[in-house]
Amino acid sequence: MKYEIFRDGVDLYSWPNEEYFDAINYLKNKDLGKLTNEDINNSITPFFRLWMRALRVSWSSPRIVDRICKKINESAPFLNRLKNKELDKIIIDEEIKTSIKTVFKNIANISVKLDTFKERRLGVVGASKIMHILLPDLIIMWDKDIRYAYDCVSNDEEGDFIKFIEIMKDEAKELLDCSNKTKKEICRECYPNNEVTLLKLIDEYNFTFTRQGYLLKFKSVC
Repeated sequence: MKYEIFRDGVDLYSWPNEEYFDAINYLKNKDLGKLTNEDINNSITPFFRLWMRALRVSWSSPRIVDRICKKINESAPFLNRLKNKELDKIIIDEEIKTSIKTVFKNIANISVKLDTFKERRLGVVGASKIMHILLPDLIIMWDKDIRYAYDCVSNDEEGDFIKFIEIMKDEAKELLDCSNKTKKEICRECYPNNEVTLLKLIDEYNFTFTRQGYLLKFKSVC
């Protein structure tokens, strides 16, 4: 990934970030096995009101908040194996894959009620967002457009997510090599006033260029 193109994507990104940073900062020092409904209401709920509004769900519903909280707490043994890991440095072995797949499936299968009173799964997009908020240096978010752009679409949702994470690992390492900069330097250049992760910046690049149809065109090495 060329650094100049990456910066173009980040600079063109315009989605509001306040709720994102609030959620990250609120949860970063929390025990992931002992979250309360109040913790979810102070982090995931406002984040999802904006970032998952297309799903038309009342994210502050006590039942939905409780379900999200319980699934995160139930997934704590796997989340704790992944906590503080960095995608560009980690070896994605079978234990890591199993932990990611287990958490991803648990969260994706949370039942949520739409404004139409129908029940549905939270799904793979929402699961990726919650996992990123909990593990911001390891997990990167995706959506339907990004999944298709990276050809991570099949009947195996957990396998697709692992494939995507492995591709993002390669992209992150390539970006660092091409830029001759450290992660800290890149993050400070892009967000001088906020503590941001490299994976959030790559997500901004992905989001921008999938919306404009450019992503595959610009996937050239430095």
